[in-house]
Amino acid sequence: MPFTEIIIPSFKEDQDARDAFPGVWATATSVFSQTPAIHYGHAGSIILNRGMEVKDTLNIMCMFEWESLKGFESFLSSKEFETFISIAGPLLAESPQPQLFETNLPLSHLTPSTVTEIVRLPMDLHSSQDSAWAQLVTAIEAQSGQEHQAICGQSVNLDEKLWLGIISWESTESREFITNQLGVQSAIKNLLNGQGPNIIIAEMSELIPMRD
Repeated sequence: MPFTEIIIPSFKEDQDARDAFPGVWATATSVFSQTPAIHYGHAGSIILNRGMEVKDTLNIMCMFEWESLKGFESFLSSKEFETFISIAGPLLAESPQPQLFETNLPLSHLTPSTVTEIVRLPMDLHSSQDSAWAQLVTAIEAQSGQEHQAICGQSVNLDEKLWLGIISWESTESREFITNQLGVQSAIKNLLNGQGPNIIIAEMSELIPMRD
């Protein structure tokens, strides 16, 4: 099974951090492209977090496709990761908290989209969230009349296990229209099963090209 990492670094919001961010972030993220265990990566700005607009703040999200769990764990104790922290550290408000998921498809299945939706839910041991997600994607595609790239999976490095779903949209307007349709609303309700989701909308672009 593929492994997909989600990481949302918490950056300081003062003007000095904003001014330094472009140069520091470009240098820091170059570490990832030099890490062989990372096969592919997206990065971008979060525009909605739990329904709140956050576009004007330093809310950055990265997603990586890892070759293995061992590769991910080795990186966190490597000199390369130390280099990343030493470069980005002065801008960070707190230590990064990477979340690794074993997903049904690799991240490279998703073309970077300016409207990427990330859904995280507490794991529900009494229902199949993967099946509910598949039903939701089918309902969305029935309404839109086109395929929507999507993946899902379960966390492997967190004490409190999470379920993950990622789907690409054509636009925020189409997402709003489609998710308000009756059949899609029913599929969303079935997936959530009474739980409050952590939903992020981000403008993603390619950070690391697919390795051969």
